[in-house]
Amino acid sequence: MLNKSNFFPEYTQGVKSDFLEDFLEKSYEAIRNGASQALKQIVKFPDEYDFRNAKPVRISSLVKREFVKMLSLDEGLRKKISRFKSHGVDYFLIEGKFLVCLKKIDKKGRVSSFYSKRFKTILNGEEKVPYSKEMLEQLAELGIHKPLPIVFIGPTLDNTGLVCEDVKCVNYKDGVINFLISLKDIFTPNLFNQDIASSEGNKVDDWNPKLKGNKSAEK
Repeated sequence: MLNKSNFFPEYTQGVKSDFLEDFLEKSYEAIRNGASQALKQIVKFPDEYDFRNAKPVRISSLVKREFVKMLSLDEGLRKKISRFKSHGVDYFLIEGKFLVCLKKIDKKGRVSSFYSKRFKTILNGEEKVPYSKEMLEQLAELGIHKPLPIVFIGPTLDNTGLVCEDVKCVNYKDGVINFLISLKDIFTPNLFNQDIASSEGNKVDDWNPKLKGNKSAEK
């Protein structure tokens, strides 16, 4: 199982590591499947996607569809995850501790196709996050009256932009990447993690996310 002490330590107080592992593994599969389905359509019907934003919109649409379908089919996850919408963007609240936002992420951990001033505020980790009034009211009903950390999870495409190469998690703090994690590295057995995999399904017992902007964590 994932070692909770090494994963999202700022956010996961009270979140059980087995729940977090289950959520991330199923998110990995759903997001990868959604992106792969979209890319197959783009390759098969290139003329239909030969205009600005057509490809990213299709990828985003199928990724979200598969993610939401995954939650709808899993009662255990669904009971602990709430969905919100703010200014046209979907957010998923994980046990009241942090938000997940689905966005395409490049190999360097940069979230793409989202350049508004509002979003730059979110990336900079500023205290005053401009959620919509409706979302703020919904959070307040749950007893949440302060900005929550946002973890972006999304597909990373290869150099051609036509293959889903990975699914990454990234969080920003003080304007820089706080941590960047490859879900493919975690949930795909290989020569490096098989030796420390548990006997209950090849899950890595202990691992360290790639932390940036935190020298003590890197040590």
